[in-house]
Parts: sequence; structure tokens; C-alpha cells
Amino acid sequence: MPRLNPTMVPRRDLKVRITESLHERLTAECGHCGCSLNAVVTLAIAREIALRQKRRKEAADHAILVGQLRIESMDNA
Repeated sequence: MPRLNPTMVPRRDLKVRITESLHERLTAECGHCGCSLNAVVTLAIAREIALRQKRRKEAADHAILVGQLRIESMDNA
């Protein structure tokens, strides 16, 4: 799959309200690693999405296992 030029990727601008202390922490993090504030926020959002996907998958796997165990217990009864 060819890499997309970042200038060609559709973008949406977001406006968020954050506390001054959070803004200071994000700015400090950016200064520490030399990246932009947008990069830090984008990474945080991507991590949150990945974490939520992982939790949903674990919940679905658990539900499937519970269902399989119920079926087996009915068959053995």
C-alpha cells in the first residue's frame, strides 16, 4: 500500500477546552521530546482508541467463552 503524503490526507480541525495545567503538561512533554503539541495529542488519542479496541475484544472473547461453557454444561447435563 503506498504511503500517503501527509498534506493529501483528509484532516479535521478540532477545538478542545483543556485546563491550563493540562496545557502546561502537554507543552512540557512537547519540549522534552521536541515534537509538536498536535503530535502529542494525536498520539494520546491513538493510544486511547487502541486501548478501547483491546477492551472491546477482551469483552467479546469473554462473552464467547462464557457462551461456549454454557453450551457444554447443557450438553453434559
